[in-house]
Amino acid sequence: MVATKADPEHFPEVPNGVSVVIPTLDRADVLLDTVGDLTRQDFSEYELIIVDQSEAPAEAVVGFLRTQAVTARYFKADFKGLPAARNFGWRHARYDVVLYVDDDIRTDESLVRAHYEAHVRTGAALVAGGVYDAKDGPDQGGSGFVQLVDRARPGQLPG
Repeated sequence: MVATKADPEHFPEVPNGVSVVIPTLDRADVLLDTVGDLTRQDFSEYELIIVDQSEAPAEAVVGFLRTQAVTARYFKADFKGLPAARNFGWRHARYDVVLYVDDDIRTDESLVRAHYEAHVRTGAALVAGGVYDAKDGPDQGGSGFVQLVDRARPGQLPG
């Protein structure tokens, strides 16, 4: 799910990039696969923010990130709860678009770019799910679904 960092009236016409927030709790093994996929994106203006609520730090993930060129920040949180972790990540985001992903996703190299382009193309304040135009559907080359929320008409799809 993606949410804007600024309120919709002040969201820039062209967002400056994407902050990917990954909350996690005791899942270092699957987190490493997720982070591996997210370090190989075909989009350059993004960062990874990992909010780890586990008792022990995910040393393998931290070690892996040290070898990667992508900007990534690993936070060892002293609180528990998915909403709290997402909010923490949002507060530390450096980019206009915030993309929340689970710690066990697998993705190709286009995930971050596709979400960014959905914002730019539609002017939507919120994009949820996989990315393709809702009117086209997955049979038109997309996967998953997208729901675009029009800033000018909250609760309504643009169109």
